[in-house]
This record gives sequence, C-alpha cells and structure tokens, in this order.
Amino acid sequence: MKNKNEDIDRSKKLEDSLERLITITGEVRDNINNVGSSSELLSLIKELNNNTKRHNKILIGLSFMLLALTLIESALLLKLKSLVGISLIDILFLVFWFIGSALVMLEGLAWFFEWRGHRLT
Repeated sequence: MKNKNEDIDRSKKLEDSLERLITITGEVRDNINNVGSSSELLSLIKELNNNTKRHNKILIGLSFMLLALTLIESALLLKLKSLVGISLIDILFLVFWFIGSALVMLEGLAWFFEWRGHRLT
C-alpha cells in the first residue's frame, strides 16, 4: 500500500514536471518567434531610414528649386517694371515678395530639420 502511494506521488510529480517542461518549451518557442519578429522590425527600420534619407534629399532639392524660381520670378518682374517704368509701390511689392518667399523657405527648412530631430533653437 505504501509503495502504491509512493508510485502515485511520483507519477504526480512526474506529471507536474512534464507540464512545467511543456510550458517552458512553449515560452522558449515564443521567445524565439519574438526574436524573429525583432529582426524583421530591424530590417523595416533600416529600410525606412534609407527611404527617409532619399526623401530628405528630395526636400532639400525642392527647397532650392523654389528659391531659384522665386529669384527668377523677381528678376523678371524687375525687368518688366523697368521696361514700363517703376514706382515706389512696385519696389515695396517686390521687397515684400522677397521677404515673404524667404520666410516661407525658412519655415519649410525649420520644419524639415525639426522633423529630422534637430532643434534649431
């Protein structure tokens, strides 16, 4: 009778140990799957970083193109005004046009650098 109770206790302990082993194996499997997901996430972050660098170059190029177009347009307006005759109001218009264009450019560049994580102030 005593041997039978000992056998029952051993079988219960063995059953518990087996359940713990299965649980631990499942946790290890989950951790391995998480590591796989982490490497996929890392590759996505690298790809996003490469795309961001490309987009940054495009934004800087567009900013310089906008500045060049503003200068060309202002020069054409000055040339047109010199052919027709220039007045003080026209000069003020061109000055404010230049200032407004410069402020828009600076605001765009400030947004761009803050978006990249660089504080300007």
